[in-house]
Amino acid sequence: MLTGKEKIEPTKSFLSKMVAGMSRIDPVEDVKESEGLQLPFIDVIPSPGHTPGSTSYLFKPENILFVGDAFSVSSGEAKINKSFTADIPAAERSKEKLLSMKGVTVLPGHGSSMHL
Repeated sequence: MLTGKEKIEPTKSFLSKMVAGMSRIDPVEDVKESEGLQLPFIDVIPSPGHTPGSTSYLFKPENILFVGDAFSVSSGEAKINKSFTADIPAAERSKEKLLSMKGVTVLPGHGSSMHL
């Protein structure tokens, strides 16, 4: 769940700083964590790297894995956008963890879907 606890800072790349300079990036304040919310058909998977609190979601009835910006898929390959990733080593670990989930269809925030 989004909690709006911290401001997201741009990464060190020139492109990230340029985009941040033209955008207003503030913490999310209108969506709060729901204590005790349990959805038996969705697994929440911590996948830090793109941002410190990034999460992915496995929709179990259909074996669909929503990875958001954990990685993108291009030409059938999972890739981390290093220009917009806060912690590249953590993102690599998250990517490997997510790619180890066999039998799922991955839906990234950018790029094509991929079946594992």
